[in-house]
Amino acid sequence: MKRYILIVFLISFLCISFEGNAQTQSAVLTVTLHPEEINGLGALWKVKELGNEEWYSSGKMLVLAQGIYTIEFKDGIKGWKTPTSKQVSLEQGKTKTEVGIYERLKASLQVNISPNEVIDGGAQWRRVGQETWRESGEVETDVPIDEYEIEFKKVSGWNVPEKTIIDLQSDIINVVSASYSREQGKLVVNISPQDAVKAGAMWRIAGETVYHASGVTITKDIGTYTVEFKDVPNWTKPASVQVNIIANEKASLDAKYTAVTPQEGEGSVEGEGEGEGEKPFPFQCGCNQKEGLEGVKQLLGNLFVIGISFILLGFCSGITKNKKDK
Repeated sequence: MKRYILIVFLISFLCISFEGNAQTQSAVLTVTLHPEEINGLGALWKVKELGNEEWYSSGKMLVLAQGIYTIEFKDGIKGWKTPTSKQVSLEQGKTKTEVGIYERLKASLQVNISPNEVIDGGAQWRRVGQETWRESGEVETDVPIDEYEIEFKKVSGWNVPEKTIIDLQSDIINVVSASYSREQGKLVVNISPQDAVKAGAMWRIAGETVYHASGVTITKDIGTYTVEFKDVPNWTKPASVQVNIIANEKASLDAKYTAVTPQEGEGSVEGEGEGEGEKPFPFQCGCNQKEGLEGVKQLLGNLFVIGISFILLGFCSGITKNKKDK
């Protein structure tokens, strides 16, 4: 029994001595990673000389034999620059603390807005979550590399572009283009009567070349326009009218042509049944029928008097000649 107790005592003494000697031959290595937010994005570290692919999180402590080791850091974290590998020298019985600092990559962002009219009206842009609105063409610098949404400021009378997503790339100016569009409404013009429509009555926006048929609906930018009408023979067209186009609404306009009525005495004088005026008398150019008849009567009267005079003159001349012959 005494021998057994002695053997156990000797073994325990040797184990304690070995453990103490091993601890004096070892060192402790710990690595912390910064900034704090990088730890939630997958940042890790490892010791190259261990020959394995085991990665450690920030603050992990390793017990290693004294010597020189290489610390490597995990890369591929989007928007972050990975620290370069570093060598450390471990001394027995001491703790070595190293720091790995990831750097945020940055870029520049430019947004160009069109057309110029909406820029004059106050169109601007910004990254979603930011407070400051920026002018078209302005370059925002030192923007951390990441994916962002670009939003646009509302401008009265214009449709705002949809939010644009951009994945920023480093070392370049990332450019986004966006266009506003005018708000629009509709317009329809109904023309009457149908006879005028059949004769070719149409309408158009003043300044444009294309005429539209009655009942046709067109789409226009919001604003005030003048509607004018096409000339049609024998019809009096309506006066031009102003109409206001409102966003997302349909304006309707009614217009009426008036038939032209011939005035009394107007019309052609050639051929029977043409016109309602009196025909000129064939013997008197420019005279009407009544005046012509009176003229004929006077002429016939004059001719009768002249004829009688010639007859009497001849009769008298005959009597005088007979007397001389006797």
